[in-house]
Amino acid sequence: MKVFRQGIGRLSLKKFSPKVSLLRGMRSLSPRMVHTLGCTTMDPCSTVAQFLTPLALEEHIDKFIDNGYDRETDFLTLDEKDLDILRITDAEQRSKLMDAVSHFKHSDDYRMLEWLREHGLEDYFRAFRHSKYSDLGSIKQMVLSDVLFDELNMKLHGHRKRLELAVGKLRKRRRVAERTIAVGYWGRPRELVGATHDFLCVKAIVKSTKPDKPAFHLEFMVDSGSDVVTLSPAILQQLDLDLLGTIESRGVHATVQKQLYKGKLVIGSQEIVAEIMPEQYNSVGSRVMRHFKHYITGDGHMWLDAKMDHNQQS
Repeated sequence: MKVFRQGIGRLSLKKFSPKVSLLRGMRSLSPRMVHTLGCTTMDPCSTVAQFLTPLALEEHIDKFIDNGYDRETDFLTLDEKDLDILRITDAEQRSKLMDAVSHFKHSDDYRMLEWLREHGLEDYFRAFRHSKYSDLGSIKQMVLSDVLFDELNMKLHGHRKRLELAVGKLRKRRRVAERTIAVGYWGRPRELVGATHDFLCVKAIVKSTKPDKPAFHLEFMVDSGSDVVTLSPAILQQLDLDLLGTIESRGVHATVQKQLYKGKLVIGSQEIVAEIMPEQYNSVGSRVMRHFKHYITGDGHMWLDAKMDHNQQS
């Protein structure tokens, strides 16, 4: 099935030029002031600050904005090469950022704005944000009435009906937010940049079972047709993993002997012991995927806690 995605998570300023000089001029404005000026999007400066401030890395806000890393979706795909582009060289700071990326979750503002965009109601973002219905959890519980429509300044009957349908759909959705351990995305790994289609990808940490060995924050392609985790030979050599033995790897045209190793994979907050095999690209297979439940849409891939009971899923 072909999935059409138009700029996933690309939030653009409607009434302001995206030029860096103007973004800098907006830094003195709070998010509330920006919305008061009529924007139906999120302030890029505030978005970057909310990501970097808890890490005590505010010194890099300018670098992120100057290089176009100013949307929440940019943080999901941040990798070591991006940090090179941003000229962040301090090893401790790089480790902090990669750890934050592996645990990153979208803000309430982002999720609400994307939900409003999905239903053609993004012009009401400011009204929702300044009301008591400022996140999807409270919106799911809202009681629709003429009083509420007036509070949201929703005059058009077509928009009111659109909101009624949108809230109804939201109530039927599974409660994935509370169960999300990691967030994956559609993309093209660098090793497969010439591919025709996007693949599901996820950020994860791979490390040895032995103490005091290096760990690597990497992008992995999701390959449900494989049983094992695959890693590039260059990374494998540095990890010093335990050798389990030799296996036959069956490809489309040939079967080859490959060595199989034991290592650890950390996806979000969950650590898994995994079998790892050398390959030209990094991937996670079905044995890792079975540790989670999955919620996949054209926008991304939620890795969910598999221990939640059925009542919490509905």
